[in-house]
Amino acid sequence: MVTGADLFYLICSYVIGSVPIGFLVARYAGVEDIRQHGSGNIGATNVARLLGKQYFFLVLFLDALRAAFFLSFLHWLSRDTFLILLCAVGLLIGNCYSVFLYGDGGKGVATLFGIACVLSSKLALLFFCVWSLSILLTRTASLAALISVVSLSVGSWYMCEHLFFFLLFAMIFIMWRHYKNIQAFLTY
Repeated sequence: MVTGADLFYLICSYVIGSVPIGFLVARYAGVEDIRQHGSGNIGATNVARLLGKQYFFLVLFLDALRAAFFLSFLHWLSRDTFLILLCAVGLLIGNCYSVFLYGDGGKGVATLFGIACVLSSKLALLFFCVWSLSILLTRTASLAALISVVSLSVGSWYMCEHLFFFLLFAMIFIMWRHYKNIQAFLTY
């Protein structure tokens, strides 16, 4: 049964996930609206495209930190795994459909990494290693992100079965957010 406190935490997770880190960092660096440049996305890759690699790591770190901090705080308040996973979904949806940007947002990859850091250090390490190797081999951030997200879902089946369905949902959701990138890969 969902309590009033649970609903409050779920709303908080959406609002916190909605904070448009890439948009704010780009604006601070002098870009009025990052959505008017490059891919039109507010994520780390598009910010880096315009402002440089150092901004990629800053946006990635802050997006992941936001999710990890909130879930760690929630874990401290409540050890209810179902609530924590629901709030993780709220963070992802907030990141991708920000209330502050009228439904625009990122693609959820850095947020998912932050979530993984709290849910399972083994899965977070797997995500980081696969992403690092993929970026070195492909030199394409979106492809590396997709490979990492798939590895996270598959890895959860072997390492953390209780997270499998959440990570399967996250994988499908993030792949759907990357549908233009996937179409480009398939037609290339």
